[in-house]
Amino acid sequence: NTINSPASTENTINSHASTENTNISTLSHGNTNISQPSTENTKTSASTENPNTDKSTTVSIDNDVALEQHFEYYNVTLVLDAVEAKRLWIDLEEKTDGRVKTSSASVGKNHAHKLKLPFPFPFFGNIKNQLSLTGDGFISTMSSWMIHDKTHLIAPLKGLFDHQFSAMTTAVNYKATSRSITVQWDTTKYHSVTNYVPFVFQATLHTNGDIDFVYKNVGEMENSDKEFIGLSEGYSDEIGLGVLVMPRTNPLKYYEYHNVNLTDMRAHLSNWTAIQIKALPTCSSQKTCGDCLSAEEISGFKCGWCSTAKLCRGSNDDPGQDWVVRNCYSNMVHQLEKCPTETPLNVNDFKDMEPDDHKYYKSTVLKSEESWLKYYKDFSKLNSTLVKDLWKTSNNFLTSDPYTLSFMFPFYGHPIQDILILSGGFISLSTSLSKKTLTEHEYIAPLMAALDASHSKQAKIQIYEQDESITISWTKMMLVLKPGLEEFSFQVTLTSNGTIIFCYQDIPDGSISEIISSDIDIIHPVKIGLSDSFVYEAKNVITNKTSPTLYKYHTLDLAPKAKDITSHTAILLEPLPTCNTFSSCSSCLRSDPEYRCAWCPGLQFCSDGMDRRRQEWDDRRCFITNIGIRTVDQCPAQIVGVRQKYYTQTMYHQTESLFGHYASRYMHLLEFKDPNSIHIRLPFKFAFFQEEANSLLISSNGVIGISPSKYNTSGSEQVMYKYIAPFKGDLKFGKEGAIRHGDVEIDGNQCYGIEWMNAQFSFNEFISFECGICANGSIFFNYRNINNYAILELDNIGITIGLWHGLTKDEFVEMAAEQVDIPALKANLTMLGLVVRFSPLTKCSLSNTCLTSPECPHYSSLHGCSRLSCNEPSDLPG
Repeated sequence: NTINSPASTENTINSHASTENTNISTLSHGNTNISQPSTENTKTSASTENPNTDKSTTVSIDNDVALEQHFEYYNVTLVLDAVEAKRLWIDLEEKTDGRVKTSSASVGKNHAHKLKLPFPFPFFGNIKNQLSLTGDGFISTMSSWMIHDKTHLIAPLKGLFDHQFSAMTTAVNYKATSRSITVQWDTTKYHSVTNYVPFVFQATLHTNGDIDFVYKNVGEMENSDKEFIGLSEGYSDEIGLGVLVMPRTNPLKYYEYHNVNLTDMRAHLSNWTAIQIKALPTCSSQKTCGDCLSAEEISGFKCGWCSTAKLCRGSNDDPGQDWVVRNCYSNMVHQLEKCPTETPLNVNDFKDMEPDDHKYYKSTVLKSEESWLKYYKDFSKLNSTLVKDLWKTSNNFLTSDPYTLSFMFPFYGHPIQDILILSGGFISLSTSLSKKTLTEHEYIAPLMAALDASHSKQAKIQIYEQDESITISWTKMMLVLKPGLEEFSFQVTLTSNGTIIFCYQDIPDGSISEIISSDIDIIHPVKIGLSDSFVYEAKNVITNKTSPTLYKYHTLDLAPKAKDITSHTAILLEPLPTCNTFSSCSSCLRSDPEYRCAWCPGLQFCSDGMDRRRQEWDDRRCFITNIGIRTVDQCPAQIVGVRQKYYTQTMYHQTESLFGHYASRYMHLLEFKDPNSIHIRLPFKFAFFQEEANSLLISSNGVIGISPSKYNTSGSEQVMYKYIAPFKGDLKFGKEGAIRHGDVEIDGNQCYGIEWMNAQFSFNEFISFECGICANGSIFFNYRNINNYAILELDNIGITIGLWHGLTKDEFVEMAAEQVDIPALKANLTMLGLVVRFSPLTKCSLSNTCLTSPECPHYSSLHGCSRLSCNEPSDLPG
């Protein structure tokens, strides 16, 4: 069960020992020169050596104070002056330095103590919000309980438990202020040892990223190759919950980005010595595009800026989940002149506190009695028949009740109807129910905490719903971990327009600030605000496999407003426009450019990639292959249906092909690839919805595009508004599939025939079908080898059959359609051998030349033309 340090592990994928070890050449101490040779590299797997190891340079100082070492991200100074070391020591008992939080955790060799940081801590340029304290002389910076001792380390003296006195225990204490956090290790005993010198040392982390290691007492013990002093950052497979697990076989796979190895300094450490680690400016520490792209001048890093995530990263940085999910590799800029313009936010004048503008919601704290009464619902005065008591959550701790709203509630623009009301003072809108998703993702929290209503009959959780709103009330709730506080009463109201109101009726004075700043989240997280997430397929950087991953794309944290939340206070959260609230292409792309909206024709959906339909967005490649439309002039026109009929439909069955034997040509197909198409110029002209045409675009998706006879379209033309669809769908062709076409004769009429043979339209379902287009305007569909029961699934998988003809007028398309009723086919006919004939109702056939001719009105009247309108000669189309 010994914890292996990176310096000796041979079974792991990578280790600290694979780094280029720092040389401490000569240290001047009085008149004595102490020489320390460089440590030999420990054997590791050659296939996993780390190319990103930080290399250092050393500088000897001609005095008794320090030896300096310079790394890529840090400058390190060894402090041998006891006076200076004592200055760096933090007295954990001193209570005057800001808000103090102290805790003692006696942790064994296989356990860790989780600690949330009071400030974001930059570590190798990445931000850390959580630490895990271990008794083995190091801090884990992994972002969850799941930790190990291979990477993600801040180690003033790692490897305590591997020495000859391995039975000792260590008390771990910490002190946190708004500017720093200090962790102290103090060994308390050795079993079977009567005389020993304890180890007492600290690590202090500062808000600017600096780290101080201070050694008050350094016990005597034999040198161990398991010791490690320094820093490490990387990524790895996540493992056991809150436990340091070191299996003998199948070791964890991990990779180390950066390493500051100071283990060689161990020989020079004694009582009242220290190591100062100064953080250098990095790409990740830059907060604006201008600062990011100027960082090379101050730090030597080559940085890139991602506007969609507002992040700066360098080539050696861990990009992080935000960088990957927000498509920063394709949205990154490197030139300063390409930085987007930063526009100041507009703030309106409010009688109460000024609103905070966020990307998704605008929050306003309402402290006046008049404003609070406007939104507060007094449940004691409501009609009792309209109030529902939630008995389960009112009488049990840490429980929930599901509830279905009578209206659609837009949450981050996404319509929600099913919610989960929890006794812990919040609502979950999560689609997957687990403790993590309930408290970390997709919530609305007026006061999320370990609240309990079961302590009193007067305490209860209730619902009052109206046509366009719902109010949930938590009354006389007790905070479990602080029973001495008075009871809490508050409520949240959700409205059909997406507005959210937190109303606080009874709040003990100063209690919200006390709850937010204290360590009472052991049983239950403490939060005020909103959060939403989506699921996407994340790739494991080690295994290269993908798995569904929940990504929190936005959190509205109202904890900073804690001091303003008192009795008779309200917080108004008003939704701001977002991409997914726009329902058309034009409204989507005419929105504020800062929204970065794109329209995906395949989904008929507007998005910036950050919403609950992200996986659909990726599946349709709306961003990845630039299929998404980004400018208004690319938008397809809005389609308006036309009820007038232009054809009659006749259905019958025959066993033979429509064409018989004919001289055909085959269309070259790429097996199971995206749609193939070919352009055909007909040997005749025919009328299609009274418009003369003689050009076809044959697609492997069972569609034939139609072009007027005036235009000679290329094979790359997309089928948009004028097409014949004998069997339109996502068809695939294997080795047995083919498309052939050629001149044919049907019922004595000159025609052109197209055959799709052995097309796969569903799983293990194939079809062959024909289409004949005749000079007299008639169009034939014929269906060959299809199973009778397969017709039952056609409308479920999006198959459409018929004729469509669209005319563009301004921003609209007038669409005339002659569609085959597939549900009627299911009820009455089998498709095997089915023939559908479309016969034009008139003999009208207008060419573009005819439309501008003076004879057009007379011709239209004579032949019953109604689809196209005659133009003046000067008003040429297009």
